[in-house]
Amino acid sequence: MKKLLASLVVFLFFLTASFSIKPLLNFTTSVEAAVTAPDYTISYYMNTVDPDTLYDMGYAKGEEDRLASGAQDTLVILFLGAQTSNYGATLWYNPDVTTSEIEAGIEAYGRGYYIGTGYDTASRIRLVVSTNNSGSYVTYNAGKAWAEMINNIGAYLSENNYDSQVWVFGGNDIEGGWGAPSKAKNWVDGYDSVNNYLYYDTGDACGCSYDTSYDGKTVLNCDRVDGETWTINDVYYISYGASPALVIPQIYNESGKNAKQWKNISKYGNVTKGSFYIHGSITQQGACAQRGGCSGVNNSPAQGWTQLWNELDADSDTRQSTLPYSTDVSWHGE
Repeated sequence: MKKLLASLVVFLFFLTASFSIKPLLNFTTSVEAAVTAPDYTISYYMNTVDPDTLYDMGYAKGEEDRLASGAQDTLVILFLGAQTSNYGATLWYNPDVTTSEIEAGIEAYGRGYYIGTGYDTASRIRLVVSTNNSGSYVTYNAGKAWAEMINNIGAYLSENNYDSQVWVFGGNDIEGGWGAPSKAKNWVDGYDSVNNYLYYDTGDACGCSYDTSYDGKTVLNCDRVDGETWTINDVYYISYGASPALVIPQIYNESGKNAKQWKNISKYGNVTKGSFYIHGSITQQGACAQRGGCSGVNNSPAQGWTQLWNELDADSDTRQSTLPYSTDVSWHGE
C-alpha cells in the first residue's frame, strides 16, 4: 500500500522522503503558523545534462546550503523538455538526450551536492527531474521509462550514501493546453507501474475554474484539448490521486487566478476524495527577467507563495499547517 495515514504527520512526511510511500496530508483545522514566504530556490529550464556542468551546479547548491544558517530543506526542479522516441528528453535549444545521459548528469548533481555540503550532514535537497506532457511520446511506456530512469538514479545515490541528503523525484510539467487528459493519465499509470520514487506534478491547473464559490463536490470541466475535456478529477488524479503523485504547482498569474484554481482543486480533493496536500509554489520571475518580462504572469516567489497560502488558509477544507517550498525558474546558462 503506497499511502499511509500518519499520526505524526511531519515526521513521517520527511521520513518517507522520495520513496514510494506517500502520507495522507490534509489539515482541516486552523493552526497558528508563520505566514512569511520561505526562502526560495532557483530551478532551471535545462539546456544541458553534461555531468561536469551538473556536478558544479550541485556542488554550488550544497555549498550554499552549508553556508546558510541551520540545516536547509530545499527543493530544486530541473526542467527538461518533452520525451523523445527513445524516452529520453529534449533540451531547451540543444540536441536531445537519452535516459542514460540524463542519469549520468543527475547523478553528478547529487554527488556534487553531497560533497558541497561538507561537514553539514543535516541539510538536504529534493531534486526533481521533470519532463512535460507536450509532444508525441506522452504514453504509458514513456512514463514507465521515466520511472525506471529515476529508479536507477535513486539506486546510485543509495549505493553511495548520497541519499542521506539527496532525495530524487520524478517530475512532469503537465499543462492542459499541451495534450489530452487521457495521455497524461496514461503516462502517470506507466510511471506508477514500476516506480520506487514519487514524482511531482510541476504543471498548471489545466484551465480549471477559479470561482471562489466552488463547493468541492461538482466535477468541473477545465480545458478542452485534442477532442477531450480535462476535468477537475483528472487534475486531482495526476497531481495527488495517483499513488506516486505529489504536487508543486505553477502560481504565475499576478491576479491570483492560479492560486484560486489550485485552492479549488485542493477543495475537490479534500471534500470529495478525503485528502489533498500542496507542497509549495513555482514562479518564473527569473526566467521572465532573462527574456524581457512576462505580462501578467510575473509573480515574484514571495507573491506566488503568499497568494497560494492565503487562498488555502481562508477555507477550513483546504487549510494546511505548512506550505514548505518556494522555487523560481530561470533559464540555465543565460
